[in-house]
Amino acid sequence: MRIIYLSEVSNPAVKPTVVLNSVADVTFSGFNFLANVTNDGGSTVTVRGIEANTKADFTGFYMQNSFGSGAGEFSGRYSYANENGQPMSPNTTYYARAYAINSVGISYSNVISFTTPAVATIPSIILNSVSNITHNGATVVSNVSSDGGSAITARGCNFYLNADCSGTPVIVSQPPQFGMYSSAVQTLQPETNYYARAWAQNALGTANSNVIGFSTPSAVVLPSVVLNTISGVGLNNATYEASVVSDGGSYVIRRGCSFYTNADFSGEHIAQVQSGGTGNFSGEIAQLLPGTTYYARAWAENSAGTGFSSTISFTTSTAGEVIIDIVEPEFIVLRYIWGTEDGKDLDTMTEFVASGVSGLDNRPVGYGRFAGSPTNILNILHWGGDNIESGQENVMIDIAALRASSGLIETSIVEFLGTWYRLKGPRHTCTIELKAYRGGTMSKVNYFEYQNNGGTLIYSSESTVKSVDSANTWIQPYTYTCDTYKTSYTKLGRLEYSYSTERARLIF
Repeated sequence: MRIIYLSEVSNPAVKPTVVLNSVADVTFSGFNFLANVTNDGGSTVTVRGIEANTKADFTGFYMQNSFGSGAGEFSGRYSYANENGQPMSPNTTYYARAYAINSVGISYSNVISFTTPAVATIPSIILNSVSNITHNGATVVSNVSSDGGSAITARGCNFYLNADCSGTPVIVSQPPQFGMYSSAVQTLQPETNYYARAWAQNALGTANSNVIGFSTPSAVVLPSVVLNTISGVGLNNATYEASVVSDGGSYVIRRGCSFYTNADFSGEHIAQVQSGGTGNFSGEIAQLLPGTTYYARAWAENSAGTGFSSTISFTTSTAGEVIIDIVEPEFIVLRYIWGTEDGKDLDTMTEFVASGVSGLDNRPVGYGRFAGSPTNILNILHWGGDNIESGQENVMIDIAALRASSGLIETSIVEFLGTWYRLKGPRHTCTIELKAYRGGTMSKVNYFEYQNNGGTLIYSSESTVKSVDSANTWIQPYTYTCDTYKTSYTKLGRLEYSYSTERARLIF
């Protein structure tokens, strides 16, 4: 028996196969082409390219351009120069073919003939687009589709203020070459209409493209942010409300509120950071120190930097103290409320002790007030009426009327006082309800109540409970007791109003 062993025999490599698909955009200096190495012949294609000649059989001189290696499609712009360095001649037929080289040898494609233009002209150029428009810049994309048979010597894009491209433009130049290019400008003016026109130059002159108009937006500036209120001030906490009213022309990346112990915002501080955007935002900070004055300012950050609000200062409370800050109130209503376990017949006195307004200071409203002191003082301080046993007393302060008064000083102060007329109960406390309004009008709807019509409630709280330690038991004459209210009544709190900042601060 004879055994025959068969071994695998590999096919030998052959020359590559290459096709020239097209020739286009012919000028005296060259043309665009598309070719394809459809088969590498079993060996890597190391060089591929295009060559052109005045003879169909490619005898004599011909110019080769290489375009990479490997199989597959390749394209580009072929550049021609004869043995004397001259471009192709006008109105002349030329022949182009692709080639590819591997380890076996060189292969050629089919031949495509073409004819050069009759005479050289100025270039052909198109302005394709204007994009990336900012307050001071833009990017344009243009295409020199033909050099006109003469080498491109300069190109660029001009930006005019006039639609007819008259006047002095902003000029952006680019390196001289054929094909697509982009131009970026960063010296334009914000909020301005511009008209872009690309251009290209050869030995015969300058060609201009079509015109595209566009407008630059306003310049990016710092965001505008307002700190509206600091409220709910406690031993170590406070609540802020703020608003980003303008993003400055760029998206607000983040925003927040910072709390400093120094008025110049130096040193360490506590900050609360929130996500970006415009509109209202709020938060509570809970790492403050008791009995400490803080300077709060809201902030917002965009690409231009960080914008800050005006400052609101406040002091955290010590044990048992509550501080409330209200921004731009026009009316403030205080309601003193007590129950049967607190006592019987709470009497209050509310008065301006410092305003500078003639006839307003040291004239209290409340039951048993001084002779001749009305329930309405200068239409600024109003008293709603008395209630016996359990019940309430109401006071309304017209801040808008106060601001309109002559002689008003920078900081006005109102004091709140109270005493038990009939009986000091075992709990002897009263709850102080506070409401603040902006806009509208105020009216008295019954013996005690004040209501706002058409305005906005900007603050409401019922959480302030004060101990009323003083008490009177039917002391006669009662006017004597009232006359000593400044020393005999329990001080429940005070209001400080700043004319310049339009902020009311209530301290209980």
